[in-house]
Amino acid sequence: MEDYIRFLRERVGNELLLLPSAAVIAVNERGEVLLHERRDGSGWGLPGGYLQPGEDAAGAAAREALEETGWRVEVTGLAGVFSDPARITVTYGNGDRVQGVVVVLSARAVESVQDPDPGETVRAAFFLPVALPGSCRPLTRWMIERWLSGSGRPFY
Repeated sequence: MEDYIRFLRERVGNELLLLPSAAVIAVNERGEVLLHERRDGSGWGLPGGYLQPGEDAAGAAAREALEETGWRVEVTGLAGVFSDPARITVTYGNGDRVQGVVVVLSARAVESVQDPDPGETVRAAFFLPVALPGSCRPLTRWMIERWLSGSGRPFY
């Protein structure tokens, strides 16, 4: 994906890019949600990332879960599609601007099969959705709250 973003940046500079991404709310048999503590210091978050060209959202979510947590997950449905620019637009230190459209999928945590990628993750752990860690990213907390509410409105 980095090559693709680099390709786009060569053409548009720091201008806003609209990028599709996928994340997963993976739950274990106790109803706890799988999170990972991000290496970039931004706190605990859902496993997720940008879709690679030719990849679908479910495949991206499962790939990111494995990379960032070491857990294999089985996608079971749609948790929500999040696109609120006020919450999902990021300006990086170099001035690059990105707005995500995040497809969040629900999943079942199947098994831990490898260590998380140390370049992205400090550690991975399960938390009750009503007892998330204090350093949980606000966007993650918001997405989990929407998922928990089960309001029948999966688009935000």
